[in-house]
Amino acid sequence: MDYKEVYDAGKKYGELCGHSWHLAMYYDNPYTTEKMMQWDYAAHRFYEAGFAGEDWPEMVQAIRYGDIPKNGQSINWAENRYECGVSCVKIVRQPEDLSYSSVYDVTLCDREKYLIEGYYFHDTGSDGEPLLVNAKMIKRLEI
Repeated sequence: MDYKEVYDAGKKYGELCGHSWHLAMYYDNPYTTEKMMQWDYAAHRFYEAGFAGEDWPEMVQAIRYGDIPKNGQSINWAENRYECGVSCVKIVRQPEDLSYSSVYDVTLCDREKYLIEGYYFHDTGSDGEPLLVNAKMIKRLEI
């Protein structure tokens, strides 16, 4: 899927109707509901960002414990619902960020530790953790 194309379409449509979902129903949407239903979560998030006039998201690397969910969304177990992306414990901004130990190395020691990459829309999960969209595994890290 071409997320840039989806983002740009959302942006164009958002500008047309003043970035208002309420006004959007009065304009022809370039994407039909049937087509949008076939999108993965990431496509919806890119479209929403474009529609709302948000900047293109930052591509980042981050530390995650456990495999990336197949549907691209972590689960908020307390509220029994999906998060708006894949949870990670820390965004890696400097190379030394990979070498620091954290409390998660102890509390999540039963899970594999990974370096992942994805788009960061500055969304956070229910526990305040960063969420990445269209996350991909880069490599396994040592705990």
